[in-house]
Amino acid sequence: MKGRFTLLLACFLLVLASCKKDNEVKDLSVPKSYFPADSGLTLIYNVDNYVKSAFTGTWDSLHYQIREIIAGHYLDNEGRITQRIERYIKNDTATSWTIYKVWAANVTSLNAQREEDNIRYIRLYFVLSGEESWNGNSQNTLPAQEYRYIGLHEPATIGALSFDSTISVLEYEDTTLINSNYHMLQYAAGVGMIYKEYKDIKYNYCGIPSCDTITEAFIYRETLLSFQQ
Repeated sequence: MKGRFTLLLACFLLVLASCKKDNEVKDLSVPKSYFPADSGLTLIYNVDNYVKSAFTGTWDSLHYQIREIIAGHYLDNEGRITQRIERYIKNDTATSWTIYKVWAANVTSLNAQREEDNIRYIRLYFVLSGEESWNGNSQNTLPAQEYRYIGLHEPATIGALSFDSTISVLEYEDTTLINSNYHMLQYAAGVGMIYKEYKDIKYNYCGIPSCDTITEAFIYRETLLSFQQ
């Protein structure tokens, strides 16, 4: 009888511990250092862009560099401190940069926002409770899009650069027999974005793997080459 009671007590404690674990609210903290806002921060990326046309069936590729600078701050029409982000471009062999885009960014107590080509995205959330996802399009008119962390505070190596702490955000993923979509950004503490990959591929599915071909593709990568704070 005593042994049976002991067994029942152990089972009860196990169930209780399990329930407690399930009901715990998981607090996630992402420091603002992953989205630095200091004037003068300069990032240089190698860009690789591969495109296959559905009309011609041919592949094209572009390889160039982007230099991104936090050029200063100003107050936007809502009175918020806003980063002016200047984006310059050049090919690998050129010596001079040409400015081609000006973006903006805001860091709030809850999130980090980037306005790119007049579209505002919620790139990072600094505090999440229970859920590791958010709507990256909540500040624009595009359909809702779930962003979520797939890596938190992990070391990483990008090319010749090593980072002690990085986070990765999966912005979009959808894979079927006829398409493969994958959008991911990676950030390093004290640096900002260190890697970006957008991959959208369409296939001609015929039921036999050996004859499935890519009919249309867009693959875009930005890989951090250097940074100066």
